[in-house]
Amino acid sequence: MTTLDLFPDTVPTADPLIGRAVCTAPVCFSCGTNVALISSGRGPHAAELRCRNCAAHRQWLSHTDYKTIARFFAEFENEFGAPAEIIYRLPNKTECEMSDDRKYDNSRILFRNDKTKDSDRDYKGDATINAVTYWVSGWIKQGKRGKFLTLSFTPKAAAKAASTKTRTEEMADEVPF
Repeated sequence: MTTLDLFPDTVPTADPLIGRAVCTAPVCFSCGTNVALISSGRGPHAAELRCRNCAAHRQWLSHTDYKTIARFFAEFENEFGAPAEIIYRLPNKTECEMSDDRKYDNSRILFRNDKTKDSDRDYKGDATINAVTYWVSGWIKQGKRGKFLTLSFTPKAAAKAASTKTRTEEMADEVPF
């Protein structure tokens, strides 16, 4: 009796990414390392990440993520030559799209800000501290002992109230009577 593989490998075994090391945001639940190896995928998945230490399944790679990694490796190898191992950190989906159910009190993530002028903040985000939500801005500065990060916290409610008050005042000035 022949066995039919319903989920054949989707990446050819001669693929140069197979066996490469990738650093992931979450650590392995079995051994605690954050380094995984790229292996061939199955079914709709382009590839699979397996823990480098214990070979446990870590996550599936979408075709988009796989192409991003392949592009990065190709650019790196063109610039610096082919290294034995490259650590490439995949973005954690919760870092990119934090939903309200993932917001924990007294913690949050800052994201790099696209600056249009030098005085713009380098990082932006929001945080919930003692059930109050704040806008968080961060600037990288150079000090005597090296670089450091300064932070600014502005309550979201105060920012909304200030902008609403300003608009109300503007409307009052527009009314002729």
